[in-house]
Amino acid sequence: MKRQIVITFHSTHSAMAAEDIFKELKLDFELIPTPREISAECGFALLVRGMDTTEIKPICNKNQIKYDNIYLIKFTDGGKEYEKSN
Repeated sequence: MKRQIVITFHSTHSAMAAEDIFKELKLDFELIPTPREISAECGFALLVRGMDTTEIKPICNKNQIKYDNIYLIKFTDGGKEYEKSN
């Protein structure tokens, strides 16, 4: 299974700006409702597939993407767990 990362944002504007940049970079992602288990701040997050947090952070920094947090999704027998990246 490919790795999956969730990026959360402080605002819808930031999430949509990140979406535009990720489209330009042709990354495997989608705009999703923010999982309530990790944030109630903004209604949207990016779900990124096939990348690690160590790859995502430099892309965000280089493109001045203002994100809140980055989470690695861990799949368990009971569902999903979100591990916050340092």
